[in-house]
Amino acid sequence: MPSAMSPRLETERLILKAPEADDLVFWMKFLTTERSQYMGGGPEVGLGEIWRQVAVFFAHWQIHGFGQYVIYSKDSPIPIGAAGINYPFDWPEKELVYALWDPASEGNGFAREAVLAIIPHLYDDLNWDPLVSYIHQDNAPSFAFAERLGAKPDPDADTPVEIARVLRYPATSTAIQEAAT
Repeated sequence: MPSAMSPRLETERLILKAPEADDLVFWMKFLTTERSQYMGGGPEVGLGEIWRQVAVFFAHWQIHGFGQYVIYSKDSPIPIGAAGINYPFDWPEKELVYALWDPASEGNGFAREAVLAIIPHLYDDLNWDPLVSYIHQDNAPSFAFAERLGAKPDPDADTPVEIARVLRYPATSTAIQEAAT
């Protein structure tokens, strides 16, 4: 299937690319940490479930032609996280997702920079509808991040996950850029 999204984007500090086999170990390591608890991972999650999460991560690009980008700082060959689109076949809308895999990467604006590179491509180049994020009700940092990008709760939207709330992003990349400044 042809890729709807560019398999590679760059910002001043980051390289965002479709996942490759070398990224697998870093994604799997993240999924074994408490940091991934709201994304289907965590220390108590077994290797089989982690493998399924990794398979979905890689398969999005093959099945849909889009998915999550692996985020690299231009200063390091080690990936620091992922951001992009999650869209299982049974979900009502395309979801914007983001995660920094290493806590040392937080507080540097990397997630913000990555998302602000992805959204204009989706909205302006591909004419996608406004995105949502399905955020676990207890994930306060993710709520705060989405709200800093201008996302607002959408209580009328369908959610595929019972314990998640839907946050809807503004309809234009310009509005998201303005909210993020």
